Amino acid sequence: MGPKYEFTDKTLNHEGHTLHRIRRLSDGKLGGWLEKEDNLSQDGSCWVDDEAKVFDEAKVYGNAKIYGEAKVYGNAKIYDNAEVYDNAEVYYKARVYGEAHVHDSAQIDGHAHIYGNAGVHNNARVYNNAQIFERASIWNSAVVEGSAEVYGASCIEDDAYVDGGKICGYSHVQGKVEIYSNAIISGDARVYGDAWVGGNAKIYGNAEVYGDAGIEGTTKVHGNMEIDHGRYESGNYCGDYKYADEECDINYPEDYNENDLLEDSEAKEVVQDFIYKVDDSNKLTVQTEYDSVSEFFDTSISDDIKLDTLVICSIDTKEPLIKLQKVKADNKTEFKFIVEITNEDSDDFIFRSIIKSQDQLNQLIQKTIEALRLYPKFNKYADDLEEYL
Repeated sequence: MGPKYEFTDKTLNHEGHTLHRIRRLSDGKLGGWLEKEDNLSQDGSCWVDDEAKVFDEAKVYGNAKIYGEAKVYGNAKIYDNAEVYDNAEVYYKARVYGEAHVHDSAQIDGHAHIYGNAGVHNNARVYNNAQIFERASIWNSAVVEGSAEVYGASCIEDDAYVDGGKICGYSHVQGKVEIYSNAIISGDARVYGDAWVGGNAKIYGNAEVYGDAGIEGTTKVHGNMEIDHGRYESGNYCGDYKYADEECDINYPEDYNENDLLEDSEAKEVVQDFIYKVDDSNKLTVQTEYDSVSEFFDTSISDDIKLDTLVICSIDTKEPLIKLQKVKADNKTEFKFIVEITNEDSDDFIFRSIIKSQDQLNQLIQKTIEALRLYPKFNKYADDLEEYL
């Protein structure tokens, strides 16, 4: 097969590069501008059209199309069925391939890869080692960099800034949000407003994080949970009991073996409740062998009882608010912190974590109060817990 295009005698000096207008040999159609023949393959149906420019060591091949006033330069490569058009720029060592499209005034540079059916639009910028693929889309003035991976049918827009982490599923990130480190936003989760998510945090399910909320560390936010303010460095926040019951992972310490815990069916056979109720003077009314919560932590679990449960109740209604479970398995004692609240409208709130001391208990109660405050329907429970503290 012979060549499909030739250089015309029309030239253009662009940023120190002499570019040549091309002409398709099959029909005489004028195309865009190349610096040298290596910029556009003579094979396949790839084409550079309109006022588009390809120069430096950049290459366009396969069935790729570059048109409008787009620029491809540096060592960038555009191939497969990808399209770059309007005023978009792809440069340095970036790659655009598959069915991907980059247009408007978007910029792709560094070692970024755009592929699959992904799209980068408007004034968005993707660079460093970021990867955008599958059906993900980047809009407006959003910036994605670092080693970020954006995929699935997720969407990032407005002035959002993503530096690392994974955005996937049908998740939506917008506003002046910042996502960084190893954070994961997935499922149908939404992060917007001025919120930020970093560390190893995970936002998933139908969760929403917005306002000026900050989520980092090992925090998990999921179910139908909504957080609009405050800073969270750990914990497991879930606003939907059914979802939590089926999907929720407890935040175990790194050295904890989840298999050490008893299965629910086995645990039910050995449960013994140790209940504390709070009286009107905000003092614990002892109804168990323990004289204080501290003693509950300090006392080793007995051999004949594998799981103890201590309950902290509401001051006014005596309704259980917090369960502390002491579990023994393989001569190892662990403590679980569990909040399961159902209000008069049958709305559920659940929060679970592993704890080791009274101090951690107080910290988790405080975080539970902050989470409950996000919902007016749970305010009375937050009041009760504040009274306890």
